[in-house]
Amino acid sequence: MQVMIRSVLIGRDLLIKHLGWVVGSGSSINVWNDPWLSSTEQLRPYGPAPDEFKDIQVADLMLEGSPDWDHRKLELVLPFHKHQVLQIKPSLCNAPNELVWLKTASGTLPAWICWNFWISRNQLTFQSRTFSPMETISKAIKEARDWSLAQLPHPKPQTGNPSIAQDPINDPSQACMYTDAAWNPLSKRAGLSWIIDDSGSTTTYSATSPFVVSPLIAETLALRAAMISANTRGITALCIYSDSLTLIKLVKKKGRNLEIAGILNDLSPLP
Repeated sequence: MQVMIRSVLIGRDLLIKHLGWVVGSGSSINVWNDPWLSSTEQLRPYGPAPDEFKDIQVADLMLEGSPDWDHRKLELVLPFHKHQVLQIKPSLCNAPNELVWLKTASGTLPAWICWNFWISRNQLTFQSRTFSPMETISKAIKEARDWSLAQLPHPKPQTGNPSIAQDPINDPSQACMYTDAAWNPLSKRAGLSWIIDDSGSTTTYSATSPFVVSPLIAETLALRAAMISANTRGITALCIYSDSLTLIKLVKKKGRNLEIAGILNDLSPLP
């Protein structure tokens, strides 16, 4: 039993050190105490916090009634973290905040840790077999890694002459949407564009987005903007084309990626 207690305590400490928040609505996340500034490591604004702002929540840094960041308030409260905060793309649909595991792209390791605690407990109880705390944690990490690798597509060996993949043949009455993004790594700005082809009527849209730190975020922002446009036009079914295979796979499989988690959360509620 002492072994299990030590395992639980080590697992608790491991979770505490590597958990972080994905910003959704921003409510209930304390600006100073909770780790919310990064999707890869625990980062909080460094203090000390001014007395008048010590209990402020992340939602309080946004414009009233909007998911957009309040630049004036950021300059006032977090002047040294302003650009870092602006790189976070919160949910537009008031999605809930998510507490996630920061050491995997999907943020899902704690489930594997809890599962291995349960297995170790059963083996101790029914088979008198004991595992050290580090053995339990290492096994959980290995199984999580193996599972993640198993989800990746494995290339099939080619037989015969190579063929060129063709776009699927669409129903002429089916609305189509084409999205793309261009990203400048120096300026951290993204150009977003999308085309909606609906019943013979083709409409082109474009937008820009600052403080974008990766091409994947840029592509996801373009898809979200396009989906909002289609929803505004009353389109409830369409065929989506994007040159970002990673993004399309995440959307089709309802996958997770912490880098774009807040934006992906907005895609699910849209028709």
